[in-house]
Amino acid sequence: MIDFDSIEQHVEWSFADIDQADMQNPRYQAAWHARSLHDSPDETGQPLSTMHESLKDQLLQLFMDRCDLPGDWDYLGVQKYETGDYIPPHTDSWPWHRLLMLTTSDVDGLVLHDAGQQRFIFHPDQAGNIINIPPMTTHWVNPVRQSPRYTAVIGSQMMNLA
Repeated sequence: MIDFDSIEQHVEWSFADIDQADMQNPRYQAAWHARSLHDSPDETGQPLSTMHESLKDQLLQLFMDRCDLPGDWDYLGVQKYETGDYIPPHTDSWPWHRLLMLTTSDVDGLVLHDAGQQRFIFHPDQAGNIINIPPMTTHWVNPVRQSPRYTAVIGSQMMNLA
């Protein structure tokens, strides 16, 4: 699917915006900040990329093979997690938001809150699986037990009606 050695060779891991309260947690910083690779516009609308074009093309093809992409996407990112790294419960406001699992694990994955069922659903990592993350849905990654764990995310401010 993805050659992780090529990711590491072409990556400039960068920092993402997070809540200041979470800055005190070094594991949160490790999971989100130091290992966030992205391609999105900067505050002036100009392309801001820390992602190699060939990796971006591979990821977009993987997403296109598995789901309908909106005409315009605003964010494409890769996260790498080492043992103990996690993302605390949070919500995202993207109207259209998908996560692509790039590695397989029975113990690591994504937890989503299903408000309609009033329960939490654990989605174990299965390379190639796409998870739809509805807007304002609480979700998180528990501390990773099998590393490295890789995921890719794509988001758009436009709602995909397909």
